Amino acid sequence: KTGRLKKVAKLLKKIYDVLKRMQSRPKLPKKETIKSVVSNVKNKISRNKAKKGMPEVKTPEKLDNKGKKDYSNSDKEGAPKTEVDKPRQPKAEEIYPPRTDKAIRESKHVATEMDNVISKRKNPSSTVFTHEDGSVSVGISGQNNTKTAAQARKLEDHLNKDLETPKYRVSGESMPADNLNDIDGGNIKGVCSEPKAANAAHNNPSSIDGFDSRWRGNKENPHPYTRKNADNVPVDQNQMEQCLTCADHENAKEYMKYANNHPEE
Repeated sequence: KTGRLKKVAKLLKKIYDVLKRMQSRPKLPKKETIKSVVSNVKNKISRNKAKKGMPEVKTPEKLDNKGKKDYSNSDKEGAPKTEVDKPRQPKAEEIYPPRTDKAIRESKHVATEMDNVISKRKNPSSTVFTHEDGSVSVGISGQNNTKTAAQARKLEDHLNKDLETPKYRVSGESMPADNLNDIDGGNIKGVCSEPKAANAAHNNPSSIDGFDSRWRGNKENPHPYTRKNADNVPVDQNQMEQCLTCADHENAKEYMKYANNHPEE
C-alpha cells in the first residue's frame, strides 16, 4: 500500500507542476491590444519623421471584414479597383448552353429510345447538344472502348432509321482528354456523356443552341439538376447536374471549345 501511495503522490506532483507552469505562461495579447500597439508605433514614427521634415507615413487603406476596400465613407463610384474587384470566372453552368425546351424534348426522346437498344447498367446517362439547323449531337456515358462505340453506332442507326435525312449523330468516344483536369471526387475524365456529346458536335457546322443531360440508370439519379431550365420548362427528376469533373470551370470551357470546333480560342 505504501508503494502505491508513493506512486499516486508522484503523479499528483507532476500534475501540479504542469498546472503551475501553464498558469505562469504569459497570456497572448488580444487583437485590440495588438492593433493599439501597431497604431502607437506608426504614430511615433510619423511624429519623428515630421520633426525631421520627412513626409508623413500614410495609413493603409481600410478593409472590410471580407478583405475588400471599405468605401463606406466615400463615393465608391470611380474608386480604384483591387485584386478582389477583378471580374469573377463564370461558373460551369454559365459556360454550357441553356437547357431549352427544344433540347429537353430531344434529350427525353433520346433517353426513351436508348431504353430500346442500350443497357442501362453500362450506359446510364446521355447528353444532347441541339443545333440551329435542327440536328442533334448525342453523347452516351461509359468506358472509352469498342463496346461503347458500337452501342453509340447502334443508337444512331435506331434514331435515324425512319428519317429521310439523318438528324442524330451519336458518340461513345470522348473528345481528346489531354487538356482536361483530373478532379478529386469526380468521374474519370472522358467517361461522362458530356465530353462524348462534345465529340459528336465537333464537326457539325451548325451553331449549338441548347443542351441537356439526363439520367436513365437503374439506380437513383446521382446528380439531380436543381436549377432552372430556360423557356420556363419545369425541371424533372431525370435531368442531371454535372459531376465534379464536368462541373470544373476549365473542363467545361474545353468541352465547349471542342464542341464548337474553335480550337484557336
